[in-house]
Amino acid sequence: MTDDASPCPAACLDCLAHALFLDALRCVRTRCGRALPGAHVLLLGSSVAAGQFRGLLSRPASGWADRLASRLARHGVRLANYALCLNDTRGTLRDLGHALSLASPRVVLLSLSLANEGMLAAEDAAGAASVADQFLVGMRRLAEAVEASGARLVLCSVYPNNGYAAHHVQQLRRVYEEMRAWKHAYIDFLSVTEDGAGRWAAGLWADGGHPNDLGHQRMFEAINVAQLIEYCSVAHASYASDEPNQHHSQAHVQ
Repeated sequence: MTDDASPCPAACLDCLAHALFLDALRCVRTRCGRALPGAHVLLLGSSVAAGQFRGLLSRPASGWADRLASRLARHGVRLANYALCLNDTRGTLRDLGHALSLASPRVVLLSLSLANEGMLAAEDAAGAASVADQFLVGMRRLAEAVEASGARLVLCSVYPNNGYAAHHVQQLRRVYEEMRAWKHAYIDFLSVTEDGAGRWAAGLWADGGHPNDLGHQRMFEAINVAQLIEYCSVAHASYASDEPNQHHSQAHVQ
């Protein structure tokens, strides 16, 4: 950079991201860092998985992952939530090895968003497609790493955002369909939370990027808890078939 060069906007964004990262790290580590060693299920994701209702300025509450952890615990299954606010595929790849070594999980849940990957900044169709490509490449790399560890992978679908324009929604649909066609078990969050146009359905959102309490409940109900317990090879004869979570939109594991 020359002496008269103006500061790089990307550098400014990096500084902001770093500052926000410290807050995000604080909110996650105080809640769930202690739960990592010896977990049956490891969750990697971003702010929605971490239980945030209104981004970094809100206190973590009982999100879908907390409800899942509570339900699993009834059957002797421990979930470690390693979700980090603002995380994207690249950040998750950096975290993955450390999280796997701490938790030694039997099952890994991946729940990341296109918004954190940069979708909202894509101004046209080409830009949105590029973000989607980056996301899919990152998710495939994560899937390969999880498989190499010996754990079973369960993918969580992408989910709505009220800031998405038509060219963003096109790529949201594409990523949703492509991931659903992969060989891994699949939790369908999108179909139970969107309004049909890629945005949160009425009454399900706290802000443009985060579900409210009811939205988190809908996401929780999309999870096949009995199947997760089975994946963990934990005795689950006591699991009642009439419990909630009947929206089982998971792909068959091949």
